[in-house]
Amino acid sequence: MNNILKELFKFDTMVTPKVITVVYLLLLLLVAFGALGTMVIMAAGGFAFGFVSGIAASLAGLIVAVLIIAIGGLSVRMYCELLIVLFKMNEALQEIRRKKAEQEQKRQELEQKLGKPPSATADS
Repeated sequence: MNNILKELFKFDTMVTPKVITVVYLLLLLLVAFGALGTMVIMAAGGFAFGFVSGIAASLAGLIVAVLIIAIGGLSVRMYCELLIVLFKMNEALQEIRRKKAEQEQKRQELEQKLGKPPSATADS
């Protein structure tokens, strides 16, 4: 429990990638409920003007609901994938930084063994 609190307040590890799956499912549910609500509202509004209008509005509502599910689902997926890509990029950059620090430390140790004065690096 103490380790979890340290990670939560330290910001060395990202919590968001673990949460993205849950967010994706919740957003998909919202898209589905939105599509269902649109279909019901269009059908109810159509039936207020008569049976034929209700059937036409129901069909239109069904088409709109399918479009909402397709476009909304795709948009939610793309958004979540974009977030995952950003976090993967962050992880890759942290790995590069770690490897660079290790190489710099090995270079300095080697220079000390050889008796050379440490050279100044360009990014220091």
